[in-house]
Order: sequence, then C-alpha cells, then structure tokens
Amino acid sequence: MLTTARAWLKTPLLALLAWPPFRRRAVYELRQRYYPELSNVIPLSHNLECPLLFPDAWASFAETFVQQEYAAVFEHLPLPRRWLDLGCHAGFFSLYVTWRRALADQSDPGTALLIDADSRMRVSVRELIARNRLDGRFEFVHGMIGAREGLQPFRERGFMASSAAAYGAANGVLTEIAVLTDPAITARLEPPYDLVKVDIEGGEYDFVSHYDGVLTGARAVLLEWHAGDPAGRDAGFVTNELGLRGFELQRSFPPTCRGDNDNGRQAGLMLFVRP
Repeated sequence: MLTTARAWLKTPLLALLAWPPFRRRAVYELRQRYYPELSNVIPLSHNLECPLLFPDAWASFAETFVQQEYAAVFEHLPLPRRWLDLGCHAGFFSLYVTWRRALADQSDPGTALLIDADSRMRVSVRELIARNRLDGRFEFVHGMIGAREGLQPFRERGFMASSAAAYGAANGVLTEIAVLTDPAITARLEPPYDLVKVDIEGGEYDFVSHYDGVLTGARAVLLEWHAGDPAGRDAGFVTNELGLRGFELQRSFPPTCRGDNDNGRQAGLMLFVRP
C-alpha cells in the first residue's frame, strides 16, 4: 500500500520537475527553506568532513580549505594542540587545524573552545562536531566578546560579517547577545592555550584590552583586525595592547578588503607570539 502511494505521488512530481520554470522554483524554495536538509557535506581526508548547512558556508569553506587562508600562518607557528576559536563562524578554522594535525600524523585531534555570537552558528558547529566525532574535544559556546557585561546589541549579517551593532553596516537582523566575560571563557577551557584565534569583526579591540585572563594564558594570538572602528582604534592599537601584555608581532599578512556586507572595510591578519 505504501509503495503504491509513493509511486502515485512520484509520477506527477517528476512530471512537474521536468518543466524548467517549476524546477527552478522548487530548487529556490528548497535552498531557502530546507537548506540544512540538502546534506551538503565535503569530505576532506583522515575521516574528516565539512558540513555546509547554509549557503554562505561555501564562502567560508573556500577561504579556509581551497584558498588555504591560514596555511601561511602555520609556516611560522606550530600546529596548536589546545586553542580558543573566537568568532568561530561555522567552525571551519578549528576543523582545519584538526585536519592539518591529522595530515602531520598527530593522532591527537586537539582540544578547542569555539565561540560565536551569531545564533545561526549553533546548529552548524554542533553538526561539525558530531560528524567528526569531536565531542569532548570541541565545545561550542554562544556569546559575544565585549567591554561590558550583560546583553549588548548585535547584528546578524550574511557572509561572515555579523558583529556588535556599533561596528559595520547598519543592516542585518538586530538582536541582543550576552557578553561572554574573560572569567567565563577561562572557566570553560582553562589555560594554557597554544593559540587564541580572533576574528570578531571589530570586537578585537575590546578583546585585547579587556580579556587579560585569556591573554595571560596564551602563547600566541592570531588576530584579524578591521578598519572603521568608531573609536578610531586600528592595527597599531592592537599591536600596542598586546605588546603591553608580553606579545611580539611575528608576522603581518597583507590586508584585504571586505565585501559588500561590511561596506568594503579593510582588514588584515596578524600573528603575535610570546618571545
């Protein structure tokens, strides 16, 4: 009976899908409403795979695994075993580190705390953790980095441009997110940290001046700075603040220009280490 019903439904559906206008509309609706169910998963190697549960994830995947955005960093820094991923987005940086560790025949996948303020990242990061059997190794926490405790205004935008409302364009979905304090982070994953990676769209300036507990326990900081800070802070401010905390700038990578969601702001990647 069930087989007959399925066949009865399948025939007219296939006929409709053969009509290009209907097929295009069906594909559009599936992408807009049911994208996570399309099972877009890219296998890496060493039994690791990268799930892409929303359309913008492809851009993040391309930056991390195709363009190898962080490959040059690890020419100047050993692969971390224990790290913080602040502004983890879909979790691809941390997966990249684990993958590189596997390629280097390091059996330990590493231990990481992944933090992002964009509520849409919860499902993606937890799916990444589950698919790659990283429970107990990776933990995701929803929260934002900020100078003040409590709820703070936050804008969820596309293409990795979500940020505190004070930074970036006045577009996206405005919400309020609880600030994850310095003690809250160190309580979730105790120092020391081989690396703290920071990509929080303008929040890096609050991080370097208000998260001394995290910084005291860090051996290296990989930080992406963004131009356009309302207070006028820039890469020089970051270098000075981290210098006061015992870090030296080891490598500065060429600045890039962010996309439309970020009003074309300049951004750059810097690696700081303790001498």
